[in-house]
Amino acid sequence: MVASSWRANPWSLPLVLAGIVFTLTASAYAVTAIQQLDAGAATASPDAGPGLIQFLDRYGAALMFGELVLLAGLAAAAVVSERWRTR
Repeated sequence: MVASSWRANPWSLPLVLAGIVFTLTASAYAVTAIQQLDAGAATASPDAGPGLIQFLDRYGAALMFGELVLLAGLAAAAVVSERWRTR
C-alpha cells in the first residue's frame, strides 16, 4: 500500500471566507429591506437611517453581485486546481 500525503486545496480558505462575507452581506441587505418595508415608504426618506442602511441601500445590490462573481471565480479556481493536483 502506497501512503499518499493529503494536502488541502489552497483555494478552499478564500472560498469559505468569500462565502461567509457574501452570506453576511445578503443577510444584512435582507434585514434592511424588511426594516424599510416595516417603516413604510411614505414616512421614511431614502437618505434616512444609519450608515450601514444607507450604504446597503445605495450599493448593496452591486456589492452582492461583485461578491457573487468573486465566489464563482474562487469556486472555478478550486475545481480547476483540484483536477490539476490529482493528475
